[in-house]
Amino acid sequence: MDEQKNRVKGMASLLAGSGVVEVSGTDKNETGNWSEESDGVYTTTRTAKIAGDRHYATLKLSTWSSAQQSDAYAIRESGAVLAYSSIVTDKTTYTAGGAIKVTVTLKDSYENLVGGQRDAINLAIQLPNTKTESIAWNEDQKGIYTATYTALLLGTGLKAQLQMSGWANALTSNDYSISGDAASAQIVAMQVTTGNPDVLANGSDRHTVNVRVEDQFGNVLPEQTVTFTVTKGAAVFANAGQSADIRTDAHGMAEVDLSSTVADASTVEAKVNR
Repeated sequence: MDEQKNRVKGMASLLAGSGVVEVSGTDKNETGNWSEESDGVYTTTRTAKIAGDRHYATLKLSTWSSAQQSDAYAIRESGAVLAYSSIVTDKTTYTAGGAIKVTVTLKDSYENLVGGQRDAINLAIQLPNTKTESIAWNEDQKGIYTATYTALLLGTGLKAQLQMSGWANALTSNDYSISGDAASAQIVAMQVTTGNPDVLANGSDRHTVNVRVEDQFGNVLPEQTVTFTVTKGAAVFANAGQSADIRTDAHGMAEVDLSSTVADASTVEAKVNR
């Protein structure tokens, strides 16, 4: 309007000029196509992009000393999209029984953080080889979520996966691996075998004793030291002694051969990492 409050016609091209009209929360380079709906009344359309609670539109002609400001308006984020969201684990290697912290960041197509999705994430995420338990997701700040899982089963090249409702594909994390808990190594099976049912006390016929070593979660443990000891009898191991240290193989197995020149019963004890 002019000083007499008359509507001013023919100003559409002026309004499209750089810096004349600023609409916060939209692309600053987007000036829009202004149209004069009626004498002195102009409209344009902008695309809302930046989420926020208090945005304003301002108008400042070159001859004005100050700008006119609209009422405040809010722009809300839209739904999370795979392209701008992420999922990461806090480390790449874990031990069974240890904590795996997962961070999910959800953003919409304009990279606004998307809040209020804790329950949706809980339904949409998969973390291989972790313990089945109730997980509580926290929204540490808007759009950034964390939760802690328990590593359980051995594995390499594992990835957390998140597929929110409406996504065509899953979002995947970095690779991580889980190794066995050597601190809880235990012998879970021990067996004596022989290739000949009639083993003679001739110093060459042999019995084979093998054991399997696992952690408390049932993971087999390679590279553990099993000490075999003859606690009773005259049998000896291949090293000609009555004690031998054997490392477990990739399947958690350790085995040792015994022979004797005395025809009597022998007792063998096995201990791990002692």
